[in-house]
Amino acid sequence: MEREGDSKQKAAPVKYTIILAVITAGVLLQITTGQFPYELIRFPVNLIIIMVLITLAALKQGKILAIAGSLPVSVFLIALIAIQSIVMGLMTDNSLKGSWPFAMTYFMLLINLALTVGRRARSFRLQDTGFILNHAGLFILLIASGLGAADSRHLFMNINEGESLDYAEDYETGDALVLPFNITLEDFSMEYYPPKFFLIDAKRGIMEQLSEESSQGYKVATDSLSDKAGFAPEALISVKGPGVDTTGWVSSGSYTQPRKLMQIDQFRYISMGDPETKSYCSRVVLSRDNESGRREEIRVNHPVKSGSWCIYQFSYDRQMGNHSKYSILELVRDPWIIPAYIGLLMLMAGAVSLFWKGGKL
Repeated sequence: MEREGDSKQKAAPVKYTIILAVITAGVLLQITTGQFPYELIRFPVNLIIIMVLITLAALKQGKILAIAGSLPVSVFLIALIAIQSIVMGLMTDNSLKGSWPFAMTYFMLLINLALTVGRRARSFRLQDTGFILNHAGLFILLIASGLGAADSRHLFMNINEGESLDYAEDYETGDALVLPFNITLEDFSMEYYPPKFFLIDAKRGIMEQLSEESSQGYKVATDSLSDKAGFAPEALISVKGPGVDTTGWVSSGSYTQPRKLMQIDQFRYISMGDPETKSYCSRVVLSRDNESGRREEIRVNHPVKSGSWCIYQFSYDRQMGNHSKYSILELVRDPWIIPAYIGLLMLMAGAVSLFWKGGKL
């Protein structure tokens, strides 16, 4: 009679071979069909997949399902995910994340987690709480970030002042998507940091930033600033130093005007640095059908919500700066963000539970 240990040793290479065979099939699909079509698993397909996984977890596990949900398979799949993630970090794009091999590994890990949670839940004891929270939390988090990602939307809107739009372009495909609300851009504005001034010594070939007093004894004070539409930013400054007491205009220049320097002696000049943006915002009106519009300010790192959409300030006309006539907004919708947070909280609670009882599974 064959011993149980010998049977497990023979099964070990088989299960790893099956996993590698599935990934190899993914490589072949990648070569023949291109990237994994995540649009195929959008709602309700992703919901059907979740129901299948829950059904697998509820089934009484025979030999095949027991192997698929075993700890060695978990470790092997997590190692594969880790290796692919490292490779992904070394790449300049996210093409690996949308590849068939990565998708195959991801789905096999979901099956493994579903079977693992189901097996432990059927014989649940109080000391299993940490284990269940950890694995179920990871399962939910992976579903939200993977299957749920198919339902997320990442759009960009290029909108002119005075214009109203109810559509934006998809980040990946460039297709226009109609929005459930309307955005009207009333005004775009920017705020700059105080300008910086530099002392250029052409004879010595050095440039030094001026503060209250430079190492060469020069002091600079800003008398007034000008930032008129169509003109480069300029400043009226007073400079005092060895043999120098003068006032004049300097400008950082722009794509239409050359930089303006202030000469203080035969070899030394004062230059105004390029304006550094402190913040910028779009003043908009958000409106829906049969509803009065509401005014909002969309600032950098301060998004505005409209229903399930988050609207971010993304960019503007870099050449025009504060006089930009349009604003670029980023619109993000992720209906699975709440399940993702739930999974993360369960992971944290499971970690605390395992720590409390000394890490015993």
